[in-house]
Amino acid sequence: MKVKKISLIILILISIMTLTVYKNNRILLASNKKQFFVEIMQDGKEITVRGHQVSLKKSPFTLIVYFEEKSDANILVNASLSPDSFESAQKGKSIDEIAGFKETGMAEESMNENRYLMISKCAPHYWYYKNRKDHRFNGITEMNGELKCRRTVEKIMLRDTTREYVDIEKIDQNEIYFVFMKAKWNKDFTKKTEVQRDYLKIKFVKENKKG
Repeated sequence: MKVKKISLIILILISIMTLTVYKNNRILLASNKKQFFVEIMQDGKEITVRGHQVSLKKSPFTLIVYFEEKSDANILVNASLSPDSFESAQKGKSIDEIAGFKETGMAEESMNENRYLMISKCAPHYWYYKNRKDHRFNGITEMNGELKCRRTVEKIMLRDTTREYVDIEKIDQNEIYFVFMKAKWNKDFTKKTEVQRDYLKIKFVKENKKG
């Protein structure tokens, strides 16, 4: 009888401890508010992302970045033909350990006028929105303080090698790997701390031709 009572007490204690951990985790997750999220569109349609991967036709597409706060709308983005940074981000390595963020942000044109994406193994894009005349997107929609920023990709630029511009339809590779990072810098910009990350693999697939 005493054994049964002791077992019951142990079960109750385990239940209380489990509930406490659950509540603490739930509070932690609720306070960890996302500051951005990413969507993909092609031919005017949203394309479903599954398991950090999306299948597209080898033709122009649009990355859509949603920012929760207009006053802090910026993001580091590494785009590479190599999976190294993608896999490092997937494994949870720190931003300083990910190859695609070893260098500073690449200089690029405002408002994405030429619809291109720079490809690099070691340097990120710095996409931001300051105002209607100063940003690195080709389309901005604002609603209830949230920003929807569109970045259309019609060609890539091989930043680490030839610096050639290649139309998406003509690239030899069938994958582009992205790592998205929201980071904060210290006062003298010598150290950055990760706030949020996401990563995405675009896989180009052949169209099924009818008839």
